[in-house]
Amino acid sequence: MALRVHPGRLPAAVEVALYFVASEAVNNAVKHAGATRVEVVVAERDGRVELSVSDDGAGGADPAGPGLSGLARRVLAADGVFGVDSPAGGPAVVRYLGQDGEVSRRWGPGGTARAPRTRSPPGPSPGGRPPG
Repeated sequence: MALRVHPGRLPAAVEVALYFVASEAVNNAVKHAGATRVEVVVAERDGRVELSVSDDGAGGADPAGPGLSGLARRVLAADGVFGVDSPAGGPAVVRYLGQDGEVSRRWGPGGTARAPRTRSPPGPSPGGRPPG
């Protein structure tokens, strides 16, 4: 299994949705599709977080089945978009695309992680000098 991810924190509902989509997609690939290779990618695309889980399994996943339809509801609750492309014979790709702007608020350009900035309160710093 290959895993590529840009570190950084996202809103809790988004992180939970990402976790469940990745977990269910990997489980389905191994358990139902007989995949020998699974790739999980979390990246930034146009200011949105995108999760893509692809595999070399048999394909034929039913988006209306209980597992995938449950994921679609969870993603919708996080204001995201969920998609499944799984033709018979494979390969299968499960995608989550987050809401517009969520990555740009949390990550720097190109999906590079950055910590939220905190500002010192105005006034002298602990050493007695003004901040700056």
